[in-house]
Order: sequence, then structure tokens, then C-alpha cells
Amino acid sequence: QQFDTNMLEILVCPLSKKPLRYDPEKSELVSDELGVAYPIVNGIPNLIPEDARIVKKPVEAQDNGTEETKGQ
Repeated sequence: QQFDTNMLEILVCPLSKKPLRYDPEKSELVSDELGVAYPIVNGIPNLIPEDARIVKKPVEAQDNGTEETKGQ
């Protein structure tokens, strides 16, 4: 079964509460905000956080190379 993309209007990431992006090649709904992908099984999105896979580090968690404690 195919995922109904009209559902993107009402579905959000259960963790960030932000919109999800559909990846048809991998059959996943991706939270770009958190960097996680939720699988779609038989056309039904599985939005259980424990079943999601990490696709990248969230922007906030990436080390930008600065330390606030330098020179103290």
C-alpha cells in the first residue's frame, strides 16, 4: 500500500511537534528538526519514537567548535 501524502497536512513529529517530510525512496517520514526518520509500513506511518532511526545529528547538538569556558 502507498502512503497518502495528504496526511502530511495533519501529521507532526511526536517529539518536536514539527512537520514531517515524506521520503518516498525510503518509505519514511523524516523530522528534519530532530534528524530522525519514522518508517511507513504498508502505507501506515509508525510514529513511535523507539522505532525511528537517526538520520543525522540535530543542528542544536552539533559541536560548533567554540567553548564558552575558554580563557577562564
